[in-house]
Amino acid sequence: MKYLILLLLLSTPALAEVSLSAGIGKGALYHNGTPFERSAAIGYQYNFKHDFFIRPEVGWFMDNSGNGKTSFWAAPLLGVSALSTVGPELHVALGPGYLQHPDEILGGHFQFSLEGGVGITSKNAYVGLAWKHLSSGGITQPNRGRDFIMVQLRLLQL
Repeated sequence: MKYLILLLLLSTPALAEVSLSAGIGKGALYHNGTPFERSAAIGYQYNFKHDFFIRPEVGWFMDNSGNGKTSFWAAPLLGVSALSTVGPELHVALGPGYLQHPDEILGGHFQFSLEGGVGITSKNAYVGLAWKHLSSGGITQPNRGRDFIMVQLRLLQL
């Protein structure tokens, strides 16, 4: 599984317009994570069929609360967005993922990455806020999940 995700992360669509995507965030909610957590993610986004996109990304979180571990994750997200060429954008995305270090909050290496966000798109960039959730969907226990509020930046059409 982790080799399949790595292959997706390293492959680049041929002759496609891709966007570099980066985000940083902070843990949210006490049940699913804590405010002591920090996160970061980087990847690229390939838009197809105008409203749909795929965004392979790698991420990292650090838990300073003492209740969990620091870990990397990787996930190819498939999403849909309501966007205009310039102006507001809403998006949701979901994808299977791999977690390097399972802990007392996220059990098991197989996880799902869910995301919902809102932002502003200009001709060359996107800036927005997103909620990101990592969880196994009950496949493995424990499954408390982790939630992050992230600031995202995309540089469009590289």
